[in-house]
Amino acid sequence: MVTFSNGVSAASVEGVFSAAMSSEIARFFSGQSLLLTGATGFVGRALLFKLLKSCPQLQRVYVVVRRKKKKSAQERVREILEEARILTNSNLSKVFFAANGLQPIHGYNADNCY
Repeated sequence: MVTFSNGVSAASVEGVFSAAMSSEIARFFSGQSLLLTGATGFVGRALLFKLLKSCPQLQRVYVVVRRKKKKSAQERVREILEEARILTNSNLSKVFFAANGLQPIHGYNADNCY
């Protein structure tokens, strides 16, 4: 059984979605790309796991990840995929990285924010 470092099993994540819902999700994301923030957090990990496992035709997942503890964004996500035992060349080739996270207020300054 696959268990994440926080003690939650991949089986419990898998159980959240029924087979019917999974196939509907797979059809929706077929050939699509998406942007995922928070991929190293609890919900983000579960979502990345589910998308890569259940959506084989998913084109790309762009993940926004900060460097942390001298680890690059790629190393952090690679560890997540290894931990979930879904690290394959196919899965890794779908993940693209936007390192260093998002800037505060998404590039806006105080003059143009409400």
